[in-house]
Amino acid sequence: MKICDGFDVLVIPQERGAYYLSLVSTKTKTLLIDTGNLDQEDRLVEAVHEAGLPLESITDILITHHDRDHIGGLRELRRRLPRVKVWAHVDEIPFIDGSVPALKIQDLDPVFDSLPEKKQIFITQMKKIFPSIIAPVDFGVKDGDVLDFDGGIDVIHTPGHTLGHICLYHRRSKTLIAGDAMNIQEGKLIGANPDFTHDLHEASVTLKRLSHYDIQRIVSYHGGVFEDHPNQAILSLTH
Repeated sequence: MKICDGFDVLVIPQERGAYYLSLVSTKTKTLLIDTGNLDQEDRLVEAVHEAGLPLESITDILITHHDRDHIGGLRELRRRLPRVKVWAHVDEIPFIDGSVPALKIQDLDPVFDSLPEKKQIFITQMKKIFPSIIAPVDFGVKDGDVLDFDGGIDVIHTPGHTLGHICLYHRRSKTLIAGDAMNIQEGKLIGANPDFTHDLHEASVTLKRLSHYDIQRIVSYHGGVFEDHPNQAILSLTH
């Protein structure tokens, strides 16, 4: 799915729906945003090839936050791409590299016995999987940084879903890469998933940080591309 020359959305099919990863490329650098889930690396390689690039063209990986469906492929990609540079918000790095347990484990493990069965299964899987997907991060970013990729990509700290969650604004195409700060459901823009968000109130309020960007489209990791008056739609989600 092409946004413009040099910006592709990679569609990674799942049993239910798909993940939508962003790939920004120039003549000298290629940036992959998020890495999919564990054991999906071959699907990701296929999607990169469909965008007209070899996997080896990826020079940098930027992680929006440390949920397993965003960092699951990171360790294997680091193995396949030994020269790749990995970026993440400074508040996310300890979770990604395993210095501290994943935030959702911290949130839910103390009340495990009172959780519904679905969440108990989720936490059990998280605790089992995370040691196998943690990986080093080379560079930390923070709110207001502008990454030197394809005319500039703004880093926007949008905590709530996790502590260091970030959105990214691709200046040239006026596209917001939303990570899990927003989702698309039945064609409508909605907020972060309340079942798996650290602080739902903050996740809503923090979207106000996006108000001064001229956004023509939103790429949601869970949902795809949203182009129906995105600035107004974002405003309707804030409290």
